Amino acid sequence: MRRVGFQGLRGAYSEMAIHQHFAGVEVVAKAYPSFEAVFMALNEARIHDALLPFENSLAGMIHENYDHLARFPVTLVGEAILQVQHCLLLPKGHKLKDVKTVLSHPQALAQCSQYLAKQGWTPRNYFDTAGAAAFLAEQPQSGFAAIASETAAKLYGLEIAAKQIADRGHNYTRFLHLKALRKKTSKPSIPEGPGRLFSLLLLRAGAGFGRIGPLCGILQSLGIELVHCEARPTKDKAWSYYYFLELAAGPEHPSWKLALDTLTALTPSWKYLGSYRSSR
Repeated sequence: MRRVGFQGLRGAYSEMAIHQHFAGVEVVAKAYPSFEAVFMALNEARIHDALLPFENSLAGMIHENYDHLARFPVTLVGEAILQVQHCLLLPKGHKLKDVKTVLSHPQALAQCSQYLAKQGWTPRNYFDTAGAAAFLAEQPQSGFAAIASETAAKLYGLEIAAKQIADRGHNYTRFLHLKALRKKTSKPSIPEGPGRLFSLLLLRAGAGFGRIGPLCGILQSLGIELVHCEARPTKDKAWSYYYFLELAAGPEHPSWKLALDTLTALTPSWKYLGSYRSSR
């Protein structure tokens, strides 16, 4: 049976995404307390796959996971989009009028920030949405609520005080399906047809502003679409970055080899992260 790692506790949105993405496949969802712990479990072969969030349509990027892509030998093989439907949860018997503090993952709090501000409630970070629900169920406190899924409410025996509390209705989280990169692993298959993305990681791409500009211009001139570019500090020195790129092209593109040769000339330290079909 396939073991798939996620960050959080049972009832987390990541666990829901696993069952959506691996529908029809026998899987065991393995919970880990942090994103780094999932990467480590994958690297040490304690799990076969991982499904981790990288972007939310309201709150933006989960930068920590982009940083881990540069640290760990992984390959990207798939993408999943989950519609996130936040609920406000209370311990049984507690009143909505008494709420003063709301616990949840920082991303969930950010996605509901206008709702919380309108109510005059104080957000408090917790490591996971389902974790916040579990904590509230185990240690119910007057004046505390949690933001989590309806699944988490049922799982931990909490009452749903409000549904659909995100600031916008189009609240989606984008997950990437990761596998460990093994030296003896055969060359990964490349999906055919439209909607395919190739991911590259540019390491030590230089210091200063605008260094990625020439490369973007060259890719455009070659007819290769740059779908996404995420810059992260290398932490080696100030104003030095690496870049996560997603390209809507592949080996069959007439300018693909020229694009990779140009990429190598501009920034010799880069690696191929994987290819997958976009769910967007």
